[in-house]
Parts: sequence; C-alpha cells; structure tokens
Amino acid sequence: MKKLKYILVFILLICFISNVNAATVSSNIDYSSCIKFADGYKSISRAEGAYDYKYCMRAVCNSSGWNVSNMTSLSGYVCANGNKNPYTSMTNDGCASYKGSCSNTGTALYCTRIKRVDCTKKSDGSAYTEPTQATQKPTERPTQTQTQTQKPTQTQTQTQTQTKKTTENTTKIIISKTSKQSSSKTTKTRSTASSSATTETTTESTTTTASSNANIKTIKINDGKKDINLKYRPDKDTYNVQVAYGEKNVKVIVETEDKNANVEITGNTDMTEEPGEVIKIVVTAPAGDASKVVTLNVVRYQRKSDNCNLNKLTIEKYSLDFTKRTYEYKLKIAREDKELEIKPELDEPEKQTYEIIGNSKLKNKSKVTIKVTAEDETVCNYVITIKKSSRVIVYVLIILGLVGILAIVVYFLMRFLRKGHGLYKYE
Repeated sequence: MKKLKYILVFILLICFISNVNAATVSSNIDYSSCIKFADGYKSISRAEGAYDYKYCMRAVCNSSGWNVSNMTSLSGYVCANGNKNPYTSMTNDGCASYKGSCSNTGTALYCTRIKRVDCTKKSDGSAYTEPTQATQKPTERPTQTQTQTQKPTQTQTQTQTQTKKTTENTTKIIISKTSKQSSSKTTKTRSTASSSATTETTTESTTTTASSNANIKTIKINDGKKDINLKYRPDKDTYNVQVAYGEKNVKVIVETEDKNANVEITGNTDMTEEPGEVIKIVVTAPAGDASKVVTLNVVRYQRKSDNCNLNKLTIEKYSLDFTKRTYEYKLKIAREDKELEIKPELDEPEKQTYEIIGNSKLKNKSKVTIKVTAEDETVCNYVITIKKSSRVIVYVLIILGLVGILAIVVYFLMRFLRKGHGLYKYE
C-alpha cells in the first residue's frame, strides 16, 4: 500500500513539473506580454534536435475579416546540422479563434503560438542526413612503396607516367603526360620494381568542402524614397535605421563574402509601426555550421511632404483648362493687356509656397511661371505661354483703304488730263 502511495505521488510530481515548464499560449493579450513570450533568434543545436519555437502574432480586424500576421521582427531559427527545410508542426495555437469574419474593423489584438521544429527531419517528414565529404585513395602497386603527401602551391594538377627500359644496345623512352585543373591535395606514390623498368606515378584526388563563411560585406536599405547605406562593421551587430511613418515595406539588400551563404531577412514587410519594430538579418554559412545575426532597430520619423501641386488656378477675364498635374499651358490674351490677374490655390497651403515670375510687360510668346515649392523643397513649375491677338487684319484694312484712295486720286487725275487734251485740240 505504501509503495502505491509513493508511485501516485511520483506521478503527480512529474505532471506538476511538466505543467510548470510547459509554455502556455494566450489570446487577447497586450503587446509587451506577447513580446516577452516570443523567442528571438534561435540556433537549434545537434544535441537538441528539435525545439518548440514560440511566436508573437498580431490579429487585425479589417473589412475582409481577421488577418493574423507574424511579428516577424522577433522570429528566426536555424538548424545547426545544416537542415534548411526542417519538419514543422503547430503544437499549440492561441490565435485559432481569430479566423473568419469580424465586426470591429480596425481592432488589433495580440496572441501567441508554439511550433515544433524538428531539425532531424526534412519538411516532408523523412529523416534528414547531414552531407558527408567524399574521399578517394590512390591505387598502390604490390611493390616497395614510398608515399609522400604534399599540398601544391598552384591549382594545377599533373599526372605523369615515365617508363625507362634499357636493353643491351637500345634505350627506349616512352613519356605520356596529362594535365587538368584542380584545387585538391596531391598524393605522390613512387614504386620501384626489382626489374630494370622504373615507373613514377602522380595521382590526385578531389574533395569539395562547403564554406563556413557567414560574414557580411555590405547592407543597404530603401524605404521607397530614401536610400540608406548602412555603415556596417563586423564587430557591431545592432544598428538604428530611420523609416518614415506610413511605410509598411522596406527593401533590404545584403551582400555576403561567400555568395553561396543563405540570407534570411524578417520584419521588413507588413510593418505595423508598433514601438520596438525590428528588422532581423540572419546569414548562414553554406556548411550550416556558422551564422551571423544583425538586428536593425526601426526609428520612425515624419517624412516632409513632397507635394508641389496647385489645387486650382484662375485668371481674371480668361478661362484656363487647368488640371493639377499639367504644367504647360497656352493662353490667348488681348493685345492691350500687359499683366494678368493670377490667383493660385495651393494643394497644401500649410506646407507649400508659391511665386509668380514673368507677369509684366507681356507680349506675344511671353512666358508666365507659377513656381510652387513643397515642404521638402520639391519644386513644380506651371508655365503659361502668352499669345496676343494679331494686327494683320488692321494692317490689311489700312492698306486696302490707301489703295482705294490712291485709285480715286488716279481716276480723277486721268479725267482731268483727258479734258485738258480735248480743249487744246479744238482750238
């Protein structure tokens, strides 16, 4: 009976310990509690094999229903055994209730999840085997052998066989030579037989070793309008980067020393503007045995407006077909007008200024410019080309009048001359 009591107490103790140590998911929690629960970057060692990875999620109610997104700035794991696509399964989901339609549009809630990551298995559930390096040994002859292993100073491998055979009166030399490029170690074997023939053979084996280089050369960031060339240093793994309010996606370009290194960037898409936003860069060496983690703390700033458009443009006495993104116009005005009454209306009066240039002593082909300057010093120029009414008709009428007057004068002059000519004839 006492043994049974001890067994029951032992079982209860085990259950209590497991419940204390087991992580419990939650829903409808505040941001700080969610962040505390979540794991940061995790390297799952060979000894662990598998790990229960914890996430912080954000559920937002919008017009299409609940949208649950990962707080990717805090997540990231890598398998030390080189498995880049481990088997994963959701073991506990505190966000399961945030699915389908919702009524309170704009509501944002936080919840947690736990996912089992098994580095000993592939994504399809089959066993994962670490790659092994292939080796090759040179073929030896059953004779007296001297073996010498050396590393060449050049990347050229040469296999040469030379046979020299001597008879009583004749010496015959046969040489065959083959070259090929390689980057492997060279094993040289020299065999000497008891006969008069001497054979020298150089044989080479090739092995490929994955690099353990996870170093970063440069990091560049673009938030849509502003380029940031991060002054990266190998001895520094945390930086502050400025991202404008309203920008949800940031382009991150990472250049690594080894082009085959794997680069994983999280936290740079679907950004929430919550306090403590982080972009994380994880570089894993091709061999999978080394990694480099860089954290970018996001600092939000209010970007100055680049709007330099007018909302409306009116001119007294004249009609102008104005649109805010059309910057070239032609306007026909009366010849006597030397200046226009222009009334610009700014698109953002509190952030813009304007200046009218060239609106005096107007003549044909004069240009009037309305220069609008935005808050960030961006400039838009609205240019109006003046066309004045022509005086050709007036000139034509004057010429016709003069021609008419001249014709009348000539007519009366001819009549007068004819009269005078007849008078002298009859006398």
